[in-house]
Amino acid sequence: MQLFIVSQQDLEERMLDKYKRTAHRHIQWLADSAWRSGSDINETTGETACRNTRQGKTTVTDDRGYTCDRSYLMLNGCCEVIPLSVRFNCNGCDLHSGCCSFYEHCVGCCMRPDQKEILLEMIETTSGHRLRQILSATDQFELCTLKCRTSSNSVHSENKYKSEALKYCYKQEPNHPFSR
Repeated sequence: MQLFIVSQQDLEERMLDKYKRTAHRHIQWLADSAWRSGSDINETTGETACRNTRQGKTTVTDDRGYTCDRSYLMLNGCCEVIPLSVRFNCNGCDLHSGCCSFYEHCVGCCMRPDQKEILLEMIETTSGHRLRQILSATDQFELCTLKCRTSSNSVHSENKYKSEALKYCYKQEPNHPFSR
């Protein structure tokens, strides 16, 4: 009779691999979701509430993908949708590298429904502690806030950015150096 000894680390790696393969099912994606109808866009009462990026000094991005000035942030945490509102804001972002000048724009750009496949590829190529963090996300907003906040793709070393202009990244390491 053979005994198989499986270490705790092996079990954890197998579990992470399983979750990695099923990430497309356990993360709620904007591309697959009808979870926000147009009728609740500017609702300030009732059950509609938004999470948002919070830390921006002058701007925030909510979990619907709207970026707004703090003065347009409603009591329910959602950005008020006005004619100047921008959804999935990629201003100041290099779409090829997925890196942006502002954290809020990184999150907004990452929230675009067409980013699902890119984010799934990023999950596939991630491992270890970083994978555990990423797999804790339950929806695209959480994944984007995590990825933009803690990306190592924008730094050469601990305190040297690859580009002073593009510090927040939601994609994997670019295949070419930054041009800015």
